[in-house]
Amino acid sequence: MMLKRIIERKTEDIKEIREYKVQPSDRSFRACIKGRHNIIAEIKRKSPSAGVLREEINLKEIAAAYDRYANAISVVTDRHFFGGNAGDIKAIKENTRLPVLRKDFIIDKRQIFESRHYGADAILLIAALLDNGQINDFIDEADKLNMDCLVEVHSKEELENVLKTKAEIIGINNRNLNDFKTDIKITNELAEIIPKDRLVVSESGFDNIGQIKETRTNAVLIGSSLMTAENISDKLRSLRTTKVKICGITSYNDAISAINAGADFIGFNFYKDSPRYIEPEKARKIIERLPNTAASVGVFVNEDINKVKEAEDFIDMIQLHGDESYAELLNKPVIKAFRVEDRLPEIKDSYFACLFDTFHEGLYGGTGKTFNTGIIKGFEGKLFLSGGLDKHNVRELELDPYCIDVCSGVEKSKGVKDNELVKEFVEVIKNA
Repeated sequence: MMLKRIIERKTEDIKEIREYKVQPSDRSFRACIKGRHNIIAEIKRKSPSAGVLREEINLKEIAAAYDRYANAISVVTDRHFFGGNAGDIKAIKENTRLPVLRKDFIIDKRQIFESRHYGADAILLIAALLDNGQINDFIDEADKLNMDCLVEVHSKEELENVLKTKAEIIGINNRNLNDFKTDIKITNELAEIIPKDRLVVSESGFDNIGQIKETRTNAVLIGSSLMTAENISDKLRSLRTTKVKICGITSYNDAISAINAGADFIGFNFYKDSPRYIEPEKARKIIERLPNTAASVGVFVNEDINKVKEAEDFIDMIQLHGDESYAELLNKPVIKAFRVEDRLPEIKDSYFACLFDTFHEGLYGGTGKTFNTGIIKGFEGKLFLSGGLDKHNVRELELDPYCIDVCSGVEKSKGVKDNELVKEFVEVIKNA
């Protein structure tokens, strides 16, 4: 049996692991996959069933493609059966701000420290290899290092056992580990019995966007179809839809209406001079009542870093809309806003995403004014686009943004959303 052979080899490899002193992760895998149909793009050199998937792998080019369209990156590091290399994690992280999942056969705590040494922000735990006690112990150990654990199941029996553990992110592998055949139907059958407070990832077998839309999950993990694609960037682009962020939320009703309409991000403005300002404690209470099918974003303008860090306790992502220079000191994904005048702004640092908005003296977003989007055509990173967009002019865009950010274009008045306009706006984006 293939799995038995892999574990026998892995047991020998573990004996070679040395002790590592490591620093905690500063990238949240969990925050980046919260929402709907997010993509965890994988780097996998070969597999026991398909053999070599890609003869030549340029990690820098792949990282750039994944950085633009994916939410996280998975790196298969098993040497003997998958041709992987833990060193790939370091190479990838030099070219992305996305969190990296180490996908391997973790059966010993030493592998957790080894994973963090190479830069992993999350690890895969396979229920078929571990009992519930081990799963809990490994989750506790990873948590000390700010690492997330994706706990993978293959059957209803395994899932029922895992639901008794501390697992917060559950992966459903559509591939049988014994014969390596895939069936995506497994995901929807098992997802039905997973509590709504857990994040769900569907793994294996995805090749087109229709398959992804059919899954009721927070994220899908895609490897083979990307690795075998003639052009990885084009293939990944074909597997995703443009996301929508509804910003300036000030009430629970507007938040839940936006999520039910299909919004992927809900923005809360913590800039006190904004007419859409919301007190952080009020935003926290709203977020606590929301499902995990959308990520929350806290918007700050030149705020003290300690205040921003306080919000990291309940916000999934941080949007810095002023002249801040402390993004790398934050542990949550950072969306950095740039106000566009007559040229592409100079971008010196690396962020989860860059948001481009209309420049207006003294205003930081919510201007209701558009800008010449042709100016930012040369931008190659993950792109959030804002600035006076509504259901009409958004159809005319010639860009391919990761996310469209709207605020005033779907409002009745400042800070009060028009739920019909929100619904229509999301439909226009999702059907484009």
